[in-house]
Amino acid sequence: MTIITSGAFVGFSGTVNGMAYCQLPDGKTYSKRQNTPSSIPPSPKQLTVQEDTGVVTQFVKPFKNFISVSYRNEARKTYISTHNAMVSRIRKFALTGKSPNRKVDLSKILVSKGDLLPAENSSAELTETGLTFKWSTETEDGMNHHSNQVMMLAYFPKLQEVKSDTGGAKWHRGEDSLSLLGVKKEGYVAEMFISFITNDQTSISNSIYLGQFIW
Repeated sequence: MTIITSGAFVGFSGTVNGMAYCQLPDGKTYSKRQNTPSSIPPSPKQLTVQEDTGVVTQFVKPFKNFISVSYRNEARKTYISTHNAMVSRIRKFALTGKSPNRKVDLSKILVSKGDLLPAENSSAELTETGLTFKWSTETEDGMNHHSNQVMMLAYFPKLQEVKSDTGGAKWHRGEDSLSLLGVKKEGYVAEMFISFITNDQTSISNSIYLGQFIW
């Protein structure tokens, strides 16, 4: 992979004459020659890698808008996209099953990743219009702050749809609501996650999986 520092391709993302160009979060433009197809049949290990890539890439798609915030800091550490940061973590920690039946274990994924302390005693309740998230308002000196904001997410696997809020109520409020209006009440499973972000969005907590409800 080569860093492009001058010329017409600085800031460009795409493919030209067999060369792929992309701009990463560090602001630099990189180029790489595309691989040519191999005539050698893939090994069982390569097939598993291909399957894992397909499973995880498809899974992450509905989370795109949310992780653009929730994985921003994590992605910057290694100069990769927020998409690739979440994909990498899922592949390492949250894939289960044997090929060709690999799947993502929702209880093991993190929809946000960071060093901020999460709130204790977090929970979610089903309401007529959506979900109410609750958490302990206790703070630890130097580690949490009353102005931290809640981030709420509900994922519908069957619909491949995410409802979320990346800038909800402040920590001291102790609860907030996430509207699910627009999602038909037809018995769909909703998987819930909660995390917190500082008011200036420079720090974020790991998400906590809160289980599922039937909507």
